[in-house]
Amino acid sequence: MQMCLCTFQSDFEFRFSGTTDELKNTTDPVVRQFIEGKIDGPIQPVLKDGR
Repeated sequence: MQMCLCTFQSDFEFRFSGTTDELKNTTDPVVRQFIEGKIDGPIQPVLKDGR
């Protein structure tokens, strides 16, 4: 069984721990946005000038 651990530096907290299949099926909106590479969602981009 292959394990995967994802962390999100912006939150300084672990958001997910589990197998790759569990990662693919997670309903956590932060993890979903990250793995799907979406701009819209709970993780908001920060521009270089801090806006």
